[in-house]
Amino acid sequence: MVFDKNVSKNKIEKYESDCLEKVSNLSLMSSLKEELRKRSLNFTMEVLHIESDLKNYSSHLAIDVFNEKGERVCEYDEPNCCLMLCEPICYMHHGHIVGIDLIADKEFLQSLELLIKQVKKY
Repeated sequence: MVFDKNVSKNKIEKYESDCLEKVSNLSLMSSLKEELRKRSLNFTMEVLHIESDLKNYSSHLAIDVFNEKGERVCEYDEPNCCLMLCEPICYMHHGHIVGIDLIADKEFLQSLELLIKQVKKY
């Protein structure tokens, strides 16, 4: 979705909120929740505003995995890297803010599948 140049921040945040809700309802998210539950792990999912100025706007969807102590969980084969997923939702392009439909974005879905595989190795 390409927003018009005079878009309000509220309209963008509504788009991000709707995106977060849609992602929450994906069957892959149910699979992630189930795999985390089996391992006594949990996650947070939130929108991060990397650049909040509408002239350079940028936001990402972030999913972080935590253990029962609230500590980030490291990847099985990369102990210096945490299990997480961070994908752009909105970004500035040629003076317009572009919103990405994550539930239709193949790269996001592949990354979510990879996160699930990594959790299964934990």
